[in-house]
Parts: sequence; C-alpha cells; structure tokens
Amino acid sequence: MAANSPETVVGGRPNSVSMAPGYGRRIRQARLEVNKSRVELAESVGVHPDTIARYEREVTAPPDETLVAIAIACRVKASWLAYGDDAA
Repeated sequence: MAANSPETVVGGRPNSVSMAPGYGRRIRQARLEVNKSRVELAESVGVHPDTIARYEREVTAPPDETLVAIAIACRVKASWLAYGDDAA
C-alpha cells in the first residue's frame, strides 16, 4: 500500500483506530445508558447483535465507521468509546 494511499492501516486493520483496553466495557455502558438492547443498537448501526456482543467482550474492535455509528446511537464521543476518560 502506498504511503499516500487514501486507505490507511492503523492498529493492524484498514481504516481502524487502535482501541484502548476497556473499550468493550465503555460500549456496553453507553448502550445501557441509552436503554438499548444489543439488538436495538445493532439495528441502529447496521451490524448483527452478535457483533455488538463481540465488541463488548473485546473479541474484536469495531471499524471506524461502526465506532462512530455506535457513538452517535449512544450519544457519546467516539473518542471516549475508543480511549476512555482521558480522551478529549
């Protein structure tokens, strides 16, 4: 991949951010604070409910666009989901 390519690789995956430990707990916390089930959040962001469960268990990290969609659906900052309280 060329250095000036529009697709970047961060955290080992194309178009992804490196997530701080605890992102799964933050996703779950945000989901519960807006009273959404995994099914409801999954429908809001366009993924399967099992995918939300994998994010919450930190089996896999969401791609950037899904992280942003989760943040919007839960009315939190994507940076907080990814990095925690120290994120600005």
